[in-house]
Amino acid sequence: MARERIRPGKHGKITTTPVYNSAGKIVRHIAKTYFRDTDGALRLVTASGRSQPKAKAALDDKISSRVAPSNAAVSSETLIVALADRWRSRIERSNLSANTKRRYAEILDLHIVPELGKLTIGEATSAVLEGFLDDLGERIGKPTAKLAKTCLSGMWTIASRYGAAPGNIVKLLAPITVDDKPVVAWSATEVLRIRAAMRHDEQAVRTGIADLLDTLLGTGCRIGEALALKWSHLDLDGPKPSVLIEGTVVRLRGGGMFIQPHPKGGPNGKRRLFLHNWTVLKLAARRALVPHDPDDLVFPSARGTLRDPRNARKQLKRILTRLGFTHIPQNPHTARKTVGTQLAEDADGGQSDISIAAAQLGNTEAITRRHYVQRTHVGPDARERFDAFALPDENEQ
Repeated sequence: MARERIRPGKHGKITTTPVYNSAGKIVRHIAKTYFRDTDGALRLVTASGRSQPKAKAALDDKISSRVAPSNAAVSSETLIVALADRWRSRIERSNLSANTKRRYAEILDLHIVPELGKLTIGEATSAVLEGFLDDLGERIGKPTAKLAKTCLSGMWTIASRYGAAPGNIVKLLAPITVDDKPVVAWSATEVLRIRAAMRHDEQAVRTGIADLLDTLLGTGCRIGEALALKWSHLDLDGPKPSVLIEGTVVRLRGGGMFIQPHPKGGPNGKRRLFLHNWTVLKLAARRALVPHDPDDLVFPSARGTLRDPRNARKQLKRILTRLGFTHIPQNPHTARKTVGTQLAEDADGGQSDISIAAAQLGNTEAITRRHYVQRTHVGPDARERFDAFALPDENEQ
Protein backbone atom coordinates (compact mmCIF):
# COMPACT_ATOMS: atom_id res chain seq x y z
CA MET A 1 0.00 0.00 0.00
CA ALA A 2 1.43 3.40 -1.03
CA ARG A 3 2.27 5.89 1.70
CA GLU A 4 -0.27 8.72 1.92
CA ARG A 5 1.03 11.97 0.43
CA ILE A 6 1.43 14.81 2.94
CA ARG A 7 -0.79 17.73 2.02
CA PRO A 8 0.56 21.33 1.92
CA GLY A 9 0.48 22.85 5.40
CA LYS A 10 0.60 19.40 7.09
CA HIS A 11 3.40 17.33 8.57
CA GLY A 12 4.33 13.71 8.88
CA LYS A 13 5.04 11.60 11.96
CA ILE A 14 6.94 13.31 14.77
CA THR A 15 9.89 11.39 16.14
CA THR A 16 12.24 12.22 19.01
CA THR A 17 15.91 11.46 19.50
CA PRO A 18 17.78 11.82 22.83
CA VAL A 19 21.06 13.74 22.99
CA TYR A 20 23.69 12.45 25.44
CA ASN A 21 26.59 14.22 27.11
CA SER A 22 30.06 12.77 27.55
CA ALA A 23 28.95 11.00 30.72
CA GLY A 24 26.19 9.20 28.85
CA LYS A 25 23.40 11.26 30.44
CA ILE A 26 20.45 12.51 28.38
CA VAL A 27 20.66 16.32 28.35
CA ARG A 28 17.95 17.12 25.80
CA HIS A 29 15.66 15.65 23.16
CA ILE A 30 15.30 16.62 19.51
CA ALA A 31 11.89 16.33 17.90
CA LYS A 32 11.70 16.25 14.11
CA THR A 33 9.24 15.77 11.31
CA TYR A 34 8.82 16.48 7.64
CA PHE A 35 6.57 19.42 6.84
CA ARG A 36 5.15 20.15 3.41
CA ASP A 37 5.27 23.89 2.89
CA THR A 38 2.73 25.87 0.90
CA ASP A 39 5.16 25.91 -2.03
CA GLY A 40 4.83 22.14 -2.21
CA ALA A 41 8.35 21.32 -0.99
CA LEU A 42 8.87 18.74 1.78
CA ARG A 43 11.31 20.02 4.40
CA LEU A 44 12.74 18.71 7.66
CA VAL A 45 11.72 20.73 10.72
CA THR A 46 13.36 20.22 14.11
CA ALA A 47 13.10 21.56 17.66
CA SER A 48 14.62 20.63 20.98
CA GLY A 49 13.62 20.50 24.64
CA ARG A 50 14.74 19.08 27.98
CA SER A 51 12.15 16.31 27.72
CA GLN A 52 10.29 14.55 24.94
CA PRO A 53 7.01 16.41 25.63
CA LYS A 54 8.82 19.76 25.67
CA ALA A 55 10.63 18.99 22.45
CA LYS A 56 7.37 18.01 20.76
CA ALA A 57 5.64 21.14 22.11
CA ALA A 58 8.47 23.30 20.75
CA LEU A 59 8.13 21.59 17.39
CA ASP A 60 4.35 22.15 17.39
CA ASP A 61 4.93 25.87 18.03
CA LYS A 62 7.43 26.01 15.21
CA ILE A 63 5.08 24.25 12.81
CA SER A 64 2.11 26.47 13.72
CA SER A 65 4.03 29.57 12.62
CA ARG A 66 5.72 27.84 9.71
CA VAL A 67 6.19 29.95 6.58
CA ALA A 68 7.71 28.55 3.44
CA PRO A 69 11.33 29.62 2.95
CA SER A 70 11.56 32.27 0.26
CA ASN A 71 14.29 33.53 -2.01
CA ALA A 72 12.41 36.83 -2.40
CA ALA A 73 13.56 40.15 -1.01
CA VAL A 74 11.15 39.78 1.93
CA SER A 75 11.24 36.80 4.29
CA SER A 76 10.26 36.06 7.86
CA GLU A 77 13.77 37.19 8.86
CA THR A 78 13.33 40.63 7.26
CA LEU A 79 13.40 43.50 9.73
CA ILE A 80 10.22 45.54 10.05
CA VAL A 81 12.16 48.70 9.26
CA ALA A 82 12.93 47.21 5.83
CA LEU A 83 9.33 46.12 5.37
CA ALA A 84 8.19 49.65 6.27
CA ASP A 85 10.52 51.13 3.64
CA ARG A 86 9.18 48.77 1.00
CA TRP A 87 5.58 49.71 1.83
CA ARG A 88 6.51 53.41 1.94
CA SER A 89 7.89 53.23 -1.61
CA ARG A 90 4.63 51.70 -2.82
CA ILE A 91 2.60 54.39 -1.11
CA GLU A 92 4.75 57.11 -2.69
CA ARG A 93 4.01 55.67 -6.15
CA SER A 94 0.27 55.39 -5.45
CA ASN A 95 -2.52 57.82 -6.32
CA LEU A 96 -3.19 58.68 -2.69
CA SER A 97 -3.36 62.38 -1.83
CA ALA A 98 -0.22 64.16 -0.67
CA ASN A 99 -1.71 64.69 2.79
CA THR A 100 -2.45 60.98 3.17
CA LYS A 101 1.08 60.06 2.08
CA ARG A 102 2.51 62.57 4.54
CA ARG A 103 0.38 61.25 7.40
CA TYR A 104 1.38 57.63 6.70
CA ALA A 105 5.05 58.65 6.64
CA GLU A 106 4.65 60.35 10.02
CA ILE A 107 3.10 57.21 11.51
CA LEU A 108 5.98 55.09 10.19
CA ASP A 109 8.73 57.46 11.33
CA LEU A 110 7.30 58.49 14.70
CA HIS A 111 5.80 55.23 15.92
CA ILE A 112 6.13 52.02 13.92
CA VAL A 113 9.84 52.10 13.03
CA PRO A 114 11.11 53.38 16.42
CA GLU A 115 9.10 50.81 18.40
CA LEU A 116 8.96 47.79 16.09
CA GLY A 117 11.68 48.39 13.51
CA LYS A 118 14.34 46.09 14.99
CA LEU A 119 12.03 43.06 15.16
CA THR A 120 11.81 40.62 12.28
CA ILE A 121 8.51 39.85 10.58
CA GLY A 122 8.53 36.44 12.22
CA GLU A 123 9.08 37.93 15.68
CA ALA A 124 6.23 40.43 15.33
CA THR A 125 3.44 38.14 16.44
CA SER A 126 -0.19 39.19 16.72
CA ALA A 127 0.31 39.63 20.47
CA VAL A 128 3.27 41.96 19.88
CA LEU A 129 1.38 44.03 17.32
CA GLU A 130 -1.77 44.25 19.41
CA GLY A 131 0.26 45.32 22.45
CA PHE A 132 1.93 48.02 20.37
CA LEU A 133 -1.42 49.37 19.13
CA ASP A 134 -2.98 49.27 22.61
CA ASP A 135 -0.05 51.20 24.06
CA LEU A 136 -0.15 53.72 21.20
CA GLY A 137 -3.86 54.27 21.73
CA GLU A 138 -3.31 54.92 25.44
CA ARG A 139 -0.32 57.27 24.99
CA ILE A 140 -1.21 59.18 21.84
CA GLY A 141 -4.82 58.45 21.04
CA LYS A 142 -7.07 55.96 19.29
CA PRO A 143 -7.15 57.86 15.96
CA THR A 144 -3.35 57.53 15.73
CA ALA A 145 -3.50 53.86 16.71
CA LYS A 146 -6.16 53.23 14.07
CA LEU A 147 -4.01 54.85 11.41
CA ALA A 148 -1.00 52.82 12.57
CA LYS A 149 -3.08 49.66 12.17
CA THR A 150 -3.85 50.69 8.60
CA CYS A 151 -0.13 51.08 7.92
CA LEU A 152 0.70 47.72 9.51
CA SER A 153 -2.03 46.02 7.49
CA GLY A 154 -0.51 47.37 4.29
CA MET A 155 2.92 46.16 5.36
CA TRP A 156 1.69 42.67 6.25
CA THR A 157 -0.13 42.41 2.94
CA ILE A 158 3.28 42.71 1.28
CA ALA A 159 4.80 40.21 3.72
CA SER A 160 2.10 37.62 3.03
CA ARG A 161 2.43 38.05 -0.74
CA TYR A 162 6.13 37.29 -0.51
CA GLY A 163 5.51 34.27 1.71
CA ALA A 164 7.20 36.00 4.65
CA ALA A 165 4.07 35.70 6.82
CA PRO A 166 1.33 33.08 6.96
CA GLY A 167 -1.23 35.79 6.16
CA ASN A 168 -2.20 39.32 7.10
CA ILE A 169 -2.38 38.84 10.85
CA VAL A 170 -3.13 42.55 11.35
CA LYS A 171 -6.65 41.99 10.01
CA LEU A 172 -7.22 39.50 12.84
CA LEU A 173 -6.38 42.03 15.57
CA ALA A 174 -9.08 43.58 17.72
CA PRO A 175 -10.84 46.49 16.01
CA ILE A 176 -9.96 50.00 17.17
CA THR A 177 -13.07 52.08 17.66
CA VAL A 178 -12.82 55.85 17.84
CA ASP A 179 -15.60 57.54 19.75
CA ASP A 180 -17.31 60.24 17.70
CA LYS A 181 -17.27 63.67 19.27
CA PRO A 182 -20.56 65.56 19.08
CA VAL A 183 -20.63 68.06 16.22
CA VAL A 184 -20.58 71.64 17.48
CA ALA A 185 -21.57 74.42 15.07
CA TRP A 186 -22.07 78.14 15.48
CA SER A 187 -25.66 79.30 15.80
CA ALA A 188 -27.04 81.80 13.30
CA THR A 189 -26.89 84.46 16.02
CA GLU A 190 -23.23 83.69 16.72
CA VAL A 191 -22.43 83.84 13.00
CA LEU A 192 -23.96 87.32 12.71
CA ARG A 193 -22.09 88.55 15.78
CA ILE A 194 -18.78 87.11 14.56
CA ARG A 195 -19.17 88.57 11.05
CA ALA A 196 -20.14 92.00 12.36
CA ALA A 197 -17.22 92.08 14.81
CA MET A 198 -14.78 90.99 12.10
CA ARG A 199 -15.92 93.79 9.79
CA HIS A 200 -15.20 96.38 12.49
CA ASP A 201 -11.77 94.93 13.36
CA GLU A 202 -8.90 96.60 11.48
CA GLN A 203 -6.58 93.59 11.73
CA ALA A 204 -9.21 91.10 10.58
CA VAL A 205 -9.96 93.26 7.53
CA ARG A 206 -6.32 94.11 6.73
CA THR A 207 -5.10 90.49 6.92
CA GLY A 208 -8.04 89.20 4.88
CA ILE A 209 -9.23 86.92 7.70
CA ALA A 210 -12.66 88.60 7.64
CA ASP A 211 -13.04 87.91 3.89
CA LEU A 212 -11.68 84.40 4.30
CA LEU A 213 -14.18 83.57 7.06
CA ASP A 214 -17.02 85.01 4.97
CA THR A 215 -15.99 82.71 2.13
CA LEU A 216 -15.94 79.70 4.44
CA LEU A 217 -19.38 80.58 5.80
CA GLY A 218 -20.71 81.35 2.33
CA THR A 219 -19.61 78.08 0.77
CA GLY A 220 -18.89 75.46 3.44
CA CYS A 221 -15.54 74.69 1.80
CA ARG A 222 -12.45 73.66 3.73
CA ILE A 223 -9.83 76.28 4.57
CA GLY A 224 -7.29 74.59 2.27
CA GLU A 225 -9.81 74.75 -0.58
CA ALA A 226 -10.48 78.44 0.05
CA LEU A 227 -6.77 79.29 0.12
CA ALA A 228 -6.31 77.48 -3.22
CA LEU A 229 -8.89 79.69 -4.94
CA LYS A 230 -7.82 81.87 -7.85
CA TRP A 231 -9.91 84.67 -9.31
CA SER A 232 -10.52 82.50 -12.37
CA HIS A 233 -12.48 80.11 -10.12
CA LEU A 234 -15.01 82.84 -9.30
CA ASP A 235 -17.94 83.94 -11.44
CA LEU A 236 -19.30 86.93 -9.56
CA ASP A 237 -21.01 88.71 -12.47
CA GLY A 238 -23.12 85.94 -14.03
CA PRO A 239 -26.86 85.43 -13.49
CA LYS A 240 -26.04 82.73 -10.92
CA PRO A 241 -22.76 83.75 -9.22
CA SER A 242 -20.64 80.73 -8.31
CA VAL A 243 -17.25 79.42 -7.29
CA LEU A 244 -15.44 76.32 -8.56
CA ILE A 245 -13.79 74.22 -5.84
CA GLU A 246 -11.18 72.08 -7.58
CA GLY A 247 -8.04 72.07 -5.43
CA THR A 248 -6.61 72.46 -1.96
CA VAL A 249 -3.41 73.72 -0.37
CA VAL A 250 -1.23 70.87 0.86
CA ARG A 251 1.90 71.11 3.01
CA LEU A 252 4.74 68.81 2.06
CA ARG A 253 6.59 66.84 4.70
CA GLY A 254 9.76 68.75 5.52
CA GLY A 255 8.38 72.12 4.36
CA GLY A 256 6.89 73.73 1.32
CA MET A 257 3.33 73.91 0.00
CA PHE A 258 1.57 73.38 -3.28
CA ILE A 259 -1.96 73.32 -4.69
CA GLN A 260 -3.17 69.76 -5.04
CA PRO A 261 -5.23 69.58 -8.26
CA HIS A 262 -8.25 68.13 -6.50
CA PRO A 263 -9.96 68.56 -3.10
CA LYS A 264 -9.44 66.26 -0.15
CA GLY A 265 -12.01 63.78 -1.42
CA GLY A 266 -10.22 63.24 -4.74
CA PRO A 267 -11.30 64.23 -8.26
CA ASN A 268 -14.94 63.47 -7.40
CA GLY A 269 -14.76 66.21 -4.75
CA LYS A 270 -14.61 68.94 -7.40
CA ARG A 271 -17.81 70.97 -7.35
CA ARG A 272 -19.29 74.32 -8.40
CA LEU A 273 -21.11 76.12 -5.61
CA PHE A 274 -23.61 78.92 -6.04
CA LEU A 275 -23.08 82.03 -3.94
CA HIS A 276 -25.56 84.04 -1.90
CA ASN A 277 -25.73 87.76 -2.53
CA TRP A 278 -23.90 88.69 0.69
CA THR A 279 -20.98 86.42 -0.23
CA VAL A 280 -20.85 87.91 -3.74
CA LEU A 281 -20.80 91.46 -2.31
CA LYS A 282 -17.85 90.72 -0.03
CA LEU A 283 -15.82 88.93 -2.71
CA ALA A 284 -16.60 91.62 -5.29
CA ALA A 285 -15.45 94.30 -2.84
CA ARG A 286 -12.21 92.36 -2.31
CA ARG A 287 -11.74 92.03 -6.07
CA ALA A 288 -12.13 95.79 -6.49
CA LEU A 289 -9.53 96.56 -3.81
CA VAL A 290 -6.86 94.01 -4.74
CA PRO A 291 -5.05 94.32 -8.12
CA HIS A 292 -5.06 90.90 -9.69
CA ASP A 293 -4.88 88.66 -12.74
CA PRO A 294 -7.22 85.70 -13.29
CA ASP A 295 -4.55 83.24 -12.10
CA ASP A 296 -3.74 85.22 -8.96
CA LEU A 297 -4.74 83.82 -5.57
CA VAL A 298 -7.83 85.26 -3.90
CA PHE A 299 -6.28 84.89 -0.43
CA PRO A 300 -2.49 85.06 -0.82
CA SER A 301 0.01 85.51 1.98
CA ALA A 302 1.48 88.94 2.75
CA ARG A 303 4.24 88.10 0.24
CA GLY A 304 1.79 87.16 -2.48
CA THR A 305 2.52 83.42 -2.19
CA LEU A 306 0.41 80.50 -1.03
CA ARG A 307 -1.03 81.14 2.40
CA ASP A 308 -0.31 78.47 4.99
CA PRO A 309 -3.59 77.02 6.37
CA ARG A 310 -1.91 76.57 9.76
CA ASN A 311 -1.04 80.27 9.96
CA ALA A 312 -4.56 81.24 8.89
CA ARG A 313 -6.02 79.07 11.65
CA LYS A 314 -3.78 80.73 14.24
CA GLN A 315 -4.70 84.21 12.99
CA LEU A 316 -8.41 83.43 13.18
CA LYS A 317 -8.07 82.07 16.70
CA ARG A 318 -6.12 85.11 17.91
CA ILE A 319 -8.66 87.52 16.43
CA LEU A 320 -11.68 85.66 17.83
CA THR A 321 -10.03 85.55 21.25
CA ARG A 322 -9.26 89.26 21.15
CA LEU A 323 -12.85 90.01 20.11
CA GLY A 324 -14.18 88.04 23.08
CA PHE A 325 -15.40 84.90 21.32
CA THR A 326 -13.72 82.53 23.77
CA HIS A 327 -16.83 80.50 24.61
CA ILE A 328 -17.22 79.01 21.13
CA PRO A 329 -15.03 76.79 18.91
CA GLN A 330 -12.41 78.92 17.13
CA ASN A 331 -11.31 76.47 14.45
CA PRO A 332 -12.24 77.52 10.88
CA HIS A 333 -13.56 73.98 10.32
CA THR A 334 -16.46 75.00 12.57
CA ALA A 335 -17.64 77.21 9.70
CA ARG A 336 -17.97 74.08 7.54
CA LYS A 337 -19.97 72.36 10.29
CA THR A 338 -22.14 75.47 10.62
CA VAL A 339 -22.97 75.42 6.90
CA GLY A 340 -23.70 71.69 7.02
CA THR A 341 -26.04 72.14 9.98
CA GLN A 342 -27.82 75.09 8.41
CA LEU A 343 -28.40 73.36 5.07
CA ALA A 344 -29.52 70.08 6.62
CA GLU A 345 -32.30 71.76 8.58
CA ASP A 346 -35.73 71.57 6.98
CA ALA A 347 -38.69 73.93 7.30
CA ASP A 348 -40.01 72.08 10.34
CA GLY A 349 -36.78 72.27 12.33
CA GLY A 350 -35.78 68.69 11.57
CA GLN A 351 -32.77 67.57 9.54
CA SER A 352 -34.32 65.83 6.53
CA ASP A 353 -32.37 67.94 4.02
CA ILE A 354 -29.12 66.11 4.67
CA SER A 355 -28.67 65.47 0.93
CA ILE A 356 -28.47 69.21 0.26
CA ALA A 357 -25.79 69.65 2.93
CA ALA A 358 -23.82 66.67 1.59
CA ALA A 359 -23.85 68.00 -1.98
CA GLN A 360 -22.68 71.43 -0.81
CA LEU A 361 -19.82 70.03 1.30
CA GLY A 362 -18.76 67.42 -1.27
CA ASN A 363 -19.22 64.51 1.14
CA THR A 364 -21.45 61.47 1.31
CA GLU A 365 -24.65 61.78 3.31
CA ALA A 366 -23.29 59.40 5.94
CA ILE A 367 -20.09 61.42 6.45
CA THR A 368 -22.02 64.68 6.46
CA ARG A 369 -24.47 63.46 9.09
CA ARG A 370 -21.70 61.99 11.23
CA HIS A 371 -19.14 64.82 11.14
CA TYR A 372 -20.75 68.03 9.87
CA VAL A 373 -24.29 68.33 11.20
CA GLN A 374 -25.02 69.31 14.78
CA ARG A 375 -27.93 67.28 16.09
CA THR A 376 -31.08 69.27 16.84
CA HIS A 377 -32.94 66.27 18.32
CA VAL A 378 -36.08 67.39 16.48
CA GLY A 379 -37.97 64.73 14.57
CA PRO A 380 -39.73 65.29 11.23
CA ASP A 381 -43.28 66.65 11.14
CA ALA A 382 -44.90 63.36 10.22
CA ARG A 383 -48.23 63.90 11.94
CA GLU A 384 -50.27 63.17 8.81
CA ARG A 385 -48.70 59.71 8.61
CA PHE A 386 -50.43 58.82 11.89
CA ASP A 387 -53.89 59.39 10.37
CA ALA A 388 -53.99 55.67 9.56
CA PHE A 389 -54.12 54.86 13.29
CA ALA A 390 -56.97 57.26 14.16
CA LEU A 391 -60.57 56.24 14.79
CA PRO A 392 -63.21 57.89 12.55
CA ASP A 393 -64.31 60.42 15.13
CA GLU A 394 -60.70 61.30 15.99
CA ASN A 395 -59.84 62.39 12.46
CA GLU A 396 -62.56 65.06 12.59
CA GLN A 397 -60.98 66.87 15.57
